[in-house]
Amino acid sequence: TVFVNAGSTTLEIIRHLHGKKVRIVTNNAACLSLDLDPHQELILLGGDYQNDAQVLVGPLVRACASQFSADKIFVSPDGFGEHGSMSADLMRAEAIRAMAESADKITLLAEAATLDRKSLVQEFPLDKIDCIYTDERPRCSTLKQLEQHGVQIEMAPASPRTHRES
Repeated sequence: TVFVNAGSTTLEIIRHLHGKKVRIVTNNAACLSLDLDPHQELILLGGDYQNDAQVLVGPLVRACASQFSADKIFVSPDGFGEHGSMSADLMRAEAIRAMAESADKITLLAEAATLDRKSLVQEFPLDKIDCIYTDERPRCSTLKQLEQHGVQIEMAPASPRTHRES
């Protein structure tokens, strides 16, 4: 069982899980437009719908999320600072924290540029983050902080580029 928060990056995680026996619990309403694997269980948490991000937030998300126990939560933060991952929206951050309370491990999916950008509100402090998957090695000061807190850093494999014939 995994929690997956809202966002286009986390939609890729849901796509990647296609063909794997897994239960996905999410507040990401955009996943309903995906070609979902009929052998997987998808549980969409209830809550107030934010149309701009296609995400469910609010007290119902917290109440629903507390009913589950997950191995991992996949989060795509809006920013990152010296104190950890950040969100641009207070309600979304609260929903993410509610899901994480029932997850054994917190895994961030973030482009290296995101690790250099601050945002509005903290999601998780550094000591709560287990792993970060990123596209490039983080800059030195961020890397030092992550290493000091025992955060595992994984580099995503480069995606193959398509070339067009002229």
